Amino acid sequence: MRGLLTFLLFSFALGISAHAYNVKRACDENHMIIYGSVYEYDPFVKGEKLRPGVQIVVYQDMEIYVAFVTNKGGEYEFNLPLGHTYEIWYGGSEYVNKICYLDAREVPVRKVGNELNMDVGLFKYIDGCDFSLLQEPFVKVGFDKAIDRLVPDLMYTDERSKLLDKAFRKARRAIE
Repeated sequence: MRGLLTFLLFSFALGISAHAYNVKRACDENHMIIYGSVYEYDPFVKGEKLRPGVQIVVYQDMEIYVAFVTNKGGEYEFNLPLGHTYEIWYGGSEYVNKICYLDAREVPVRKVGNELNMDVGLFKYIDGCDFSLLQEPFVKVGFDKAIDRLVPDLMYTDERSKLLDKAFRKARRAIE
C-alpha cells in the first residue's frame, strides 16, 4: 500500500517538477502548456493503466475555462494564459477527482513558452469510504523565482498523501 501511495504522489507531484524547456510543443510566450498522462489505479491491486476518455475540467480564476477528455492513449495537452490562478480537476464522475491548484500569476513571459508535465493517478469510488479530503487540491503549484520555474509544494502534497494513505487503510479494513 505504501508503495502505491508513493507512486501516486510521485506521479502527480514529481511529474509537475519535471520542467522541460527542450521539448518542442505548441505554445506562445503568453501561455504555458500543460501535458501528461492519466492512469487508473486500484488501491488494493498492484498495477496501473493509461485511461482514455477521462474528464479534465479547468477553472480559471474560479470560473470554468475549458473541459475535455484524455485521448485514446490516456494523454492530454492544453495551453493556459499566464497571469491567472487555476484549478485543474481530473476524474469526472467515474473517478474520485484530484485537484491541482496552479498559481500562474507570476510566471514570466518567455519566447519558448512555459511547460508543465503532470501525470495523474486516479482511482474509482469505494462504497462506504470517505475521500472528502480530495475536495481540496491534492497538489499546489506556484512559480519559484529562485529557480525560475513552476514547482509543486512537496510538503503540502506529502501531508495530503499521508491523509489519503489513512483513507485507503480505512477503506481496506471496511472491505475485509
